[in-house]
Amino acid sequence: MLFEKKYDRALELMKKKNGTEDPEEIRKISESEESPFEKNDRLAMFLSACMVFLPTAAIILGIFAGIVWMIDKV
Repeated sequence: MLFEKKYDRALELMKKKNGTEDPEEIRKISESEESPFEKNDRLAMFLSACMVFLPTAAIILGIFAGIVWMIDKV
């Protein structure tokens, strides 16, 4: 395995944290836990969404406005 040492360390940490030795139990616990948002995660997600969607929407709106302007001039 490529990252076997890291995997073993993570598995040992999970065993200590959860107090169990069963790998299936550890897998179930790790899959069921939801990672809570940190303090500014929602703000960061909102800003990144704005950075992605607003320029695209502006370009599309500009294309439509240009088409309407060209039709109006003809």
